[in-house]
Amino acid sequence: KQEEALYIVATPQDEELFRNVKYSCFSEHYIPEENAINYGKAYALGVDFEVKNMEDYGLQFFSEDDELYIFKEGISMKEGLKNVLKILMDKLREEGFDKDFEVIRDIGSPSEDFMRECLLEVIKGQ
Repeated sequence: KQEEALYIVATPQDEELFRNVKYSCFSEHYIPEENAINYGKAYALGVDFEVKNMEDYGLQFFSEDDELYIFKEGISMKEGLKNVLKILMDKLREEGFDKDFEVIRDIGSPSEDFMRECLLEVIKGQ
């Protein structure tokens, strides 16, 4: 069984953060991962199901217009990602799938190592 989420991270509008991207064609749109981790803040989450107990995951409200859950201000990119993983894992557990969690990466995703680090922290914390 697979669940997925769109996780939006807000970053400062600082052109210096967008420099030194590995692939120059992306330099206008992507910042290096370490800058996203160090400076990014959790902004919004999109999922295809209703999130119960939003406050348990650092979510402030659901925006009907955008169909996104909006995070409380000040949550770091890493903590937000861990909350997203918790939401997905809790949803899978509700459906009877509670073993062998794995992350699947897509364009714009953090590195596999970082994703696994966050996943392991969530698993250990439960």
